[in-house]
Amino acid sequence: MALTIATNLASLLLAIALVLGFSRGAQFWLSGILVGQIVVGMLGLWVFYKKLKNPLHTFISKAPQRSTISSRALLRLFQFAWPIALAVGLGWVQSQAYRYQLTASLGLSQLGLFVAGFGISSGLIAGFDSMVTTYFGPIFYRRLSDTEDQHHGSAWQDYANAVIPSLILTGFFIIAIAPELTKILLGPLFQESGIYVIWGAMAEVARTAVGVYALGAHARMNTRLLIVPNLLGAVLALILVQTLSPTYGLQGVGAALLIASLGSLLASIMSNKNHIVVTLSLKQIIKAILLGCFLLLIAGVVAYSKILQGGIFYSFGIAVIVGIIFLGAQWYLLYDYIANDDPRGQK
Repeated sequence: MALTIATNLASLLLAIALVLGFSRGAQFWLSGILVGQIVVGMLGLWVFYKKLKNPLHTFISKAPQRSTISSRALLRLFQFAWPIALAVGLGWVQSQAYRYQLTASLGLSQLGLFVAGFGISSGLIAGFDSMVTTYFGPIFYRRLSDTEDQHHGSAWQDYANAVIPSLILTGFFIIAIAPELTKILLGPLFQESGIYVIWGAMAEVARTAVGVYALGAHARMNTRLLIVPNLLGAVLALILVQTLSPTYGLQGVGAALLIASLGSLLASIMSNKNHIVVTLSLKQIIKAILLGCFLLLIAGVVAYSKILQGGIFYSFGIAVIVGIIFLGAQWYLLYDYIANDDPRGQK
């Protein structure tokens, strides 16, 4: 998890440094992200080799002298993998195809405005998903390997009860500081895209929750459960963007992507319902919603009271204040799960 956080932080800092030091161009921003990933990636490779000490010798000494993979095992692998590949492709259609649709109907300038705001949310949600998966993912898969098949459902439930409330709180946090995010991260031409940050936060929370439910299919070794939710999300996104954007413009696009994500999430819930016991903690979800509303209140109070001076430092100050409270709220939500080795409290 430390390397994941270091990757995101190094990429962000290097991207900012290159943009401010050379030119505010996309190539410098992307170059900073790439360099940050390479630097921390090399560090991760060094840590990996250090832990294994002599990985090549270890691999050779433990590998059987003669190993074959049966056709039956290959068939099982194919049956597990092809629905995942199809679901990933459909997920791309749901989340990215609108860009091609809008280029023809609304033009590149409007598309850029929408993508700038929506992309902030999707990037932040993706970073959150990467960090929690890095921490809770190994716990989840370890429990799958250490327990009988009939207990795999409880492993998924504990994972979902840790991640989904935390995901909801992250969405509230992004919404609370949406205007500040556009002022900090975007240029003057794109700083009116705060509303699209909000649309993106809601849509990406729902879409990422679909990924959490996808692990339920992994737990049951039935990845075909992924096809219908992702197919529904892709079809809804294509149809609704084409239908709503001519009348409602970019607001219609945001609504279309949100409805597509919610439809995909509902289909995921229904698909898993008949194959895995679903008992999410209503208490944790209510906690997340109340804490999220508190973040909205704090952001509104700080902005209304004008206790901070205007300009970039004003926006940065609000983001820092709300961010510190957000981190404390996340710690409160996840304390029981982090304090114990796994979500069930088993050491």
